[in-house]
Amino acid sequence: MTTNDAPRIALWKILLPVALILLAVVLTLWVMKPKSRSTIALNPDGSAKVTHEGEALEPVVGVTLPDLDLDIFTGAHRKLSQTKAKVTIINFWATWCGACLVEMPSLLKLQKAYADQGLDLVAMSVDENASEVIPGFIQKMGFALPVYLDTDQKLSELFDIHAIPFTVVINHDRKILYTDAGERDWNSSEVHGWVDRWLAESK
Repeated sequence: MTTNDAPRIALWKILLPVALILLAVVLTLWVMKPKSRSTIALNPDGSAKVTHEGEALEPVVGVTLPDLDLDIFTGAHRKLSQTKAKVTIINFWATWCGACLVEMPSLLKLQKAYADQGLDLVAMSVDENASEVIPGFIQKMGFALPVYLDTDQKLSELFDIHAIPFTVVINHDRKILYTDAGERDWNSSEVHGWVDRWLAESK
């Protein structure tokens, strides 16, 4: 060993422990990092599954939704598969959303017109203060269907919803038939034609 090597060896003896400590800190932070929120991810066959990692997937036609857990305003709970409908319209809305309230009557008329043929409506409220505002809404609208709740925004995040109203139409196998963002007249002749076709294809 030369006299010039001695300072280098001494420096490495100092730097090596420091490097090991920094590495341990980085690994600890990586293990303890918060998990990403639940999202929808695609299976290889094109169906969807709930995952806790990955990017959110915007619902698209052809994707099969997982059998989601649904909360009802009355305190009851239901699986998405328990709707037992040939075609189900899932509509995300809120009492403070003007466009939502404008289109809701047309949704109710459409569901009533096709209820005997197998059309169901899952009206999913994203109101955070549901216990305060939903009773008045039910009375004002004459709402006879169950009101579903997404007060914690879990389903909204799952569907990657950034604005309401937002609507997803699925068949009895939970396969997405149609999605729509924004206000629409759901009782129009055009929509009736869509529903007729969806119901015929879901037999």
